[in-house]
This record gives sequence, structure tokens and C-alpha cells, in this order.
Amino acid sequence: MKVCVIGSGGREHAIAWRLSISPSVEKVYAVPGSAAMKNCAELVGIDWCHTDHLIRFLTRQVRRAQRDAACRHPPEPYRHGRFQVRC
Repeated sequence: MKVCVIGSGGREHAIAWRLSISPSVEKVYAVPGSAAMKNCAELVGIDWCHTDHLIRFLTRQVRRAQRDAACRHPPEPYRHGRFQVRC
């Protein structure tokens, strides 16, 4: 399974790390990620606040790489109704 973690904080790093050591996870992507995450995820340099860029990236990657899931963090954009990603 290929997974995309959205966010760059400690919580997202912990999620990305745990996913990276799971035998069922082939690859972890982090949007935008942080320097601390580079050992457990491939960092994708787009700003999750630009929802059109994020949705375009996720749509393209799901089609191309058959990404199976997206972990949605941080919760702030969802509280403000900026966008919704469904798995």
C-alpha cells in the first residue's frame, strides 16, 4: 500500500514513521512534510493550504501510483471548510 500523510508536525511525523515500518505499507509520501520526516517518507513540496494544488496532486498520484489511503492532518483546514479529501 502507498500512503500520503498531509502535514508537517510531530503528530504527522509519528504517523509517517509508524506507517513506514508497517509491512503492509510500500511507500509513504508527506505533503509538505518536514526535514525530520525525510528518513521515513518522500517529501512532496506543495503547500497543503493551496487546496487546488493539493487536490490535483492527490488525484494525479492516486491515478498514477495507485495510492491507497491519505492520512488527513493537520485538522485546521477541515475546521474552516477549506477542503475535504475522501479515501
